Amino acid sequence: MIELQPDGIDENRYGLSAWLQDDHGHGEMLRHENRPLDVAEIAEVVQHLVRRAEATPAERLYIEFVAPRRLFHLPFETWRTEGAPLGALHPVVIRSLERLRRRGTHEHWRRKWRSLSEVTSLERRLDPDAITWVAQRGDIEPDRLHRRTSEETSLCLVLAFSPAPAEHDELDVALDSGVPMILWNRNGVAPVDFFSEVRATVFADGLGDLPEQVRLLREEAQREKHRRDHLGSCLTLLWDNADRMPEPYVRLRAPD
Repeated sequence: MIELQPDGIDENRYGLSAWLQDDHGHGEMLRHENRPLDVAEIAEVVQHLVRRAEATPAERLYIEFVAPRRLFHLPFETWRTEGAPLGALHPVVIRSLERLRRRGTHEHWRRKWRSLSEVTSLERRLDPDAITWVAQRGDIEPDRLHRRTSEETSLCLVLAFSPAPAEHDELDVALDSGVPMILWNRNGVAPVDFFSEVRATVFADGLGDLPEQVRLLREEAQREKHRRDHLGSCLTLLWDNADRMPEPYVRLRAPD
């Protein structure tokens, strides 16, 4: 888990902390960078951290970027390590730094995450009513979208466009409503084509291990570099595990 904290002085630089955790949130801190870094420096540090984590005995390494909203446009999964894109080697997902800081939203978010976890653990198909599809910005009036995504059964948002870095938009509404799973189209593929591909590849069967499903798509896209419209080169996945937190956000609890 890699957390990027905005620098209070230079908006283009970020503090970085990294943890190696198991599924229960136990583990060790790998790095805490006091010196603010720009994006290019962060990519270099991430390469080093991934190599270090790969050397540990783990069944599967998942890479989570806990990032501020204004960095959601970055193609983290395309950063390279050992000559290959990170997202083709390991599942790479985004998590919301702002939501972690807003403790008032955590209970709603936690309940929805546990509902989603039940679906994935049983490898069931996600109920169509649990998914909200938005083809273009403003397609759904904000209050109506908020009511929709606030429903207990609303677990996923799919955007056929890339959210703008500095706008309060559909993505922010879903985050405020506790939606734990958000997918969006980063490369400008036509909405009808994007939705069709997502339905055919992500939601056609049981969810299971979705980050790994997305990794396989990215691996396939890497082999088919000539296809810029391949879903694996277009798809960003926010997969926000409400039960696993970076250390500063973990509630005090009794010793194991």
